Amino acid sequence: MQVDPIKNAVIIGLIATALAAAIFLELCREMRPPKVLPLGTKDCPEAVFGTSVAARALFCTGRLPVNLATEQDLVLIEGIGDARASAIVNHREKVGPLGSVSDLERLRGLGPATVARIEPFLDFSVPP
Repeated sequence: MQVDPIKNAVIIGLIATALAAAIFLELCREMRPPKVLPLGTKDCPEAVFGTSVAARALFCTGRLPVNLATEQDLVLIEGIGDARASAIVNHREKVGPLGSVSDLERLRGLGPATVARIEPFLDFSVPP
């Protein structure tokens, strides 16, 4: 029985490709963002982070409703400390709801770089 080197090379190549694809898919699965859970489902319990609606929304959707958030809720976002959280709440109480990212940029201590970094985690919808 004669061994065909081309056939063996093709088989080895196919096995190596399948192995590389399996490794790639596993790495992609690990990097995928967590599933977004809507509020009120059994996967997003009302008791998460106490009774704060804003904190539950952050946990379940990945976005914090800025116009409902307390100072304690706002500091859950990396990049917002006590002083920035206080400035956001004070501004909201004096001027009204924040309508967009540009409203945040007007606040002292929140520059464009910080706002760009935290924007994906914020929801600017106005509560009813």
